[in-house]
Amino acid sequence: MTISEDETIVSFDVVSLFTAIPVDKACTYIRTKLENDDILSDRTQLDIDDILRLLQFVLSNSVFVYNDITYKQIHGCAMGSPVSAIVANLCMEAIEEQAIQSATTQPKTWKRFVDDSFAIINKNAITSFYDTLNSIDPHIKFTIEHEKDKQIAFLDMLISRRNNSIFTFTVSQPIRTATWTMLHTTT
Repeated sequence: MTISEDETIVSFDVVSLFTAIPVDKACTYIRTKLENDDILSDRTQLDIDDILRLLQFVLSNSVFVYNDITYKQIHGCAMGSPVSAIVANLCMEAIEEQAIQSATTQPKTWKRFVDDSFAIINKNAITSFYDTLNSIDPHIKFTIEHEKDKQIAFLDMLISRRNNSIFTFTVSQPIRTATWTMLHTTT
């Protein structure tokens, strides 16, 4: 990858992704995906409404016990449910597509893993794009981390810029120095 002097490296992270996703909105995103799936009928005999009713039930009925008290999760995708990871990924895909398409200046590069996104974007467009990301859904909030000293930690890598090129280095453990910090992880 190349990067020019008027571009910068940033990362965006969603705060508490699973519990932030409204179930109704997730089902709306997934309905659209299923309606555009030309081979859905080859994989299941269930129709889209049946799939969504089941999904709504699973995502809306998460109970857990803490200190001998039973709780029911009342917002967001069910914590601990295997389907929540798939739903979160599909929702993030819809959110990022909408943000990128509606941005006045799109990122030159956009890479995402679950709720962590890496971008190369024009320095003058960072605030506008960040605001666009955070305007898509009032429950989904992104944080931003800017490159420092021409580098940024992203997932298990240190991404560095040098001579208009991007280099990556694998990081085996969190970096703990005054100038570098690893991104925090969220569930």
